[in-house]
Amino acid sequence: MSVPQDQWDAAFTLNFTTKQTLMKIVLPQAVRIALPPLSNSFIGLVKDTSLASSITILEMFQVSQQITAKNFQPLLMYSLAAFLYAVVCTLLTLLQHYLERRTSKYVKGSEA
Repeated sequence: MSVPQDQWDAAFTLNFTTKQTLMKIVLPQAVRIALPPLSNSFIGLVKDTSLASSITILEMFQVSQQITAKNFQPLLMYSLAAFLYAVVCTLLTLLQHYLERRTSKYVKGSEA
């Protein structure tokens, strides 16, 4: 719905099939528009995985709690868990930035 109807009309004027219109005109524009919110949701989901321990799903923070109970070094274990979360979120943010630049390289005024 974010791609104007005029794009469809122009494609059909050029005798594009529906599949060609979707693949070459509509989908690239829709991906460029949908990518930032989808990426932010995915990164937020990764950050919120620590909430999964409340429904007894084993995840990284819960594992660090279990190891802390055995070796009595909470600062080390929680720091390591925080570091791993930071690395994963940073990598996902860099991937998001790359994909946004890649999908916006033909947009007027983009930084690519």
